[in-house]
Amino acid sequence: MSFPKPAKGTKKREKARKVRKRSQDQAACYRAVDARDRGICRAYGTRATEHHHLVYRSKGGRHETANVVSLSWEAHQAVHAKKLFIAGNADETLHFRNQQGKQWISLPLGDASHAVPIRVP
Repeated sequence: MSFPKPAKGTKKREKARKVRKRSQDQAACYRAVDARDRGICRAYGTRATEHHHLVYRSKGGRHETANVVSLSWEAHQAVHAKKLFIAGNADETLHFRNQQGKQWISLPLGDASHAVPIRVP
């Protein structure tokens, strides 16, 4: 017994539908991250212009608020150049360390009373 072939273009439509869904998920995640971080770079306390996945998408990271952080262009470049290191959950406390060994933490701004990251020696 043979099954009928799918209609021409079915696979393309299914792929396009998955891409649209992924784009919608990403947009919703970024809106939630923007609200949580209030447009402030979690690393430097300056204006955030970019989003960074803590676990890279290529390594299985997802579009979830716990995995995405708002960063300034400078901070984002430093992370990818391995000059700034980030650990933690973006919905809770993030730990930062620069090449010189200086460390600090950042709490989410959306539900906190402060407007810049808290720094510790």
